[in-house]
Order: sequence, then structure tokens, then C-alpha cells
Amino acid sequence: MIKKNWSILLLVVAIIAAVAILSRGKKVKKGVEGKILLTTKAFATNNGWGYDVLTNDTVYIHQQYIPAVEGYQSFATEQQALETGNLVIQKLKRNTSPTITLQDLDSLKVQHH
Repeated sequence: MIKKNWSILLLVVAIIAAVAILSRGKKVKKGVEGKILLTTKAFATNNGWGYDVLTNDTVYIHQQYIPAVEGYQSFATEQQALETGNLVIQKLKRNTSPTITLQDLDSLKVQHH
């Protein structure tokens, strides 16, 4: 139970930090259209895959484990990690909470137990 609470706390802190950084008007190089470029990059972990959400090639969210899932479970495939990271970006662009829910994972067909 303590691991679950610790995982949730770390996830919430990472999300709040990312949103604060993205929204505070930090001087960031902008893309061709003058917009901040948000991208997702998958990376291999010891047990599968994770993803980074980058702003102009700077990591703002480093997600090594599947969010909303108890314990420390990595994504089974690179594609699942990328799709989840892309959903986080979509939520950020809509100015909604980038939190990933179990329903989000199910809609993306992310395998978790």
C-alpha cells in the first residue's frame, strides 16, 4: 500500500511540475509556427518500455512506469508507451489535466494487471 501511495505521489508531483513549467511562460525556443513543440519519445526499461514527453527536445515528463497502475509495471510494447505519451500531449494541448486514468489505458488497449 505504501508503494502505491508513493507511486501516485511521485506521478502527481511530476505532472504538476510539468504543467507548471509549461505554463509559466519560460523562455523556450519555439517551433516554425511560434508554438512550443511537444513530442513523445519511447525508451527501453529493464522490463519493457517507458516514455518521455519533451518540449523542444527538453524532457519535462519522464514516465518509466504505466501511470494509474499499482506497482512498477513498464509498458509491454514501445507502441503502447508512445500512444500513452501522445495522449498526455493531447491533454496538455487541450489545457486539461495530463493525468492518465485506467479508462485511458483501456481505450488505448494498454496491457496492465
